Parts: sequence; C-alpha cells; structure tokens
Amino acid sequence: MVPIRTILQSGDMVEIITSPRGNPSKDWLKFFKTSKARQKVRNYFHQKELEDAIYLGKEIFEKKCRKFHYKFKDKKEYSEIFRRFKINNIKSLFALLGKGEILFSQIREIIDEKELERIRDSQAEIEDLSVDEQLLEETRQKVQGIKIDEIDNLMLNYAKCCHPLPGDDIIGYTTRGRGITIHRTDCSNPGFLYSKKKEPERILPIQWNFSSKQNKQNKIHPAKIKVTGDSSSNLMLDILNRFSKLKIALDDAQVKSINEKTIGNFSFKVKDETELQKIVNEIKEIKNVRYIRKIKT
Repeated sequence: MVPIRTILQSGDMVEIITSPRGNPSKDWLKFFKTSKARQKVRNYFHQKELEDAIYLGKEIFEKKCRKFHYKFKDKKEYSEIFRRFKINNIKSLFALLGKGEILFSQIREIIDEKELERIRDSQAEIEDLSVDEQLLEETRQKVQGIKIDEIDNLMLNYAKCCHPLPGDDIIGYTTRGRGITIHRTDCSNPGFLYSKKKEPERILPIQWNFSSKQNKQNKIHPAKIKVTGDSSSNLMLDILNRFSKLKIALDDAQVKSINEKTIGNFSFKVKDETELQKIVNEIKEIKNVRYIRKIKT
C-alpha cells in the first residue's frame, strides 16, 4: 500500500482497490497529471452539486407553496415563471432556488401577478351581469346608511359582485383612494376572497344603520320560486315585467325549456311571507303560467 500521491515510474504494476461507497475527493485534483482526469473529477462534483441544489430547491419550493396555499395543476401554470427566469423545466427552477440565485419571493411576485390577472377577468365577468341598479339603490335608501363604530355617512361603494341590500350581513373593504366597498359576508367573488386572505387588516366589521322602527320593518329575507309554464316567446318577459312592477330586484334568474315547457328559477329578497305571497299571486295571473312552487333557501 502506498499513498495516492506516490509518483509512478515506468513499468510499475498498480492494483487499485475500490469501494462501492467510495467517492472522489477534491484533493485528487492536486495529484492528477492529465487535464482529462481533472475534468472527470470536476464533472463529478458539478453534477453532485447540481443534484444537491435541485433537492434543496425542491424542498424550499414545496414548503413555501404549502405556506401560501399555491397549487399547480399542470405544467402550463409554470410557463410564466419559466419565461421570466429563461428556463424550460422545473428542475432548473429548483436548481436556481437551491443555489440561491433566485429567491422564492421573486416566484411569489409572478404567481400573485397571474392571480390578480385572473381575478380582474373574473371581476369583469361578474360586473357585466345585468342588474337593476336603480331598484338596488332605492332599497338601500330605505336605511340611514352604514355604521362603523358609531361613525355614520362614510364614503361608500356597494360591490357589484354580490349587490348587498339592507338586511344582508355585510363587511367593508378599505380601498386605496375610493373609500370603503361594502360586500355581503358570503360574497364569493374570487377577487374579494383573495383580498380578504392577503390583506385582512383592510376588512372592517360594519352594519346597516337601521332605526328601531326600521329594524322591524326592513328586515329582508332571501326567497326563491320555481315557475313552470307553456313554452311562449313572451312568458319570461311577462314574468320579469311583473317583478319590475313590484319593484323586486332579482338576484338570479335561470330559465330552460324542456318538452315544450318553460321552467324558470328566480331568486330575490322579500321583507316577509306576505310580500312573497303577493309576488306569487301576481305571477299566477300571467297567461301560460301553469304552477308556481316556493323553494326553501
């Protein structure tokens, strides 16, 4: 046995003892005479460092994604991240993270930008829904406004995604430069849900500013009816006109035709059972309406 640094002479016989668990050492670079041998060792360590970086980067990425509730369903969702960092696969991303060449905060900025784009698109679709804003405003004017910690008459905007009305449970979102936007507490708008989670400090507990008399008179309840009638080009128009005549704002209307029958589901709000029955009686008078059923909400 001689040390590895021993200089061989021409004609020397060498037996190399290997181990299945043995690995090269960077110290070998001091003893190798050929550039090819040194390059082989360098390649080994480069590959080893890359694998370690990928493993570490994957650990960081998955841990942060769990923390911020990010979920990637397919490769397409990584496309913008890959484009920004000029890479083409997930292992390259892990390697950059593991080596410290990028931070997860940079990845998070890209993810949040894409999420905000999706939210704006969803918000635009929601705001395009036709709602009788005049009827909504008339209903809101029946109360004295909004109360927040005994402070009234604030600069308010009513969300167009959930259309809050007096009697609904509501919360406020403090906007930048536009006062407070009022949402229903059960608002399902993705943009609002995202903002609630990302900036909870902007959410305010608020309530309608009813007088004691209004508390008794203006409490509003959700209602839903199912109307079945003979197929007619004017049937749904007639029904909608009756709602307008009664000054009832529809929250939702779904209509379909089956076997020469027209079926419509209508959601709205009423003060009490008497008002609901008045609506039912009004619609019953329409020609071609066969029956109406109240649906529990």
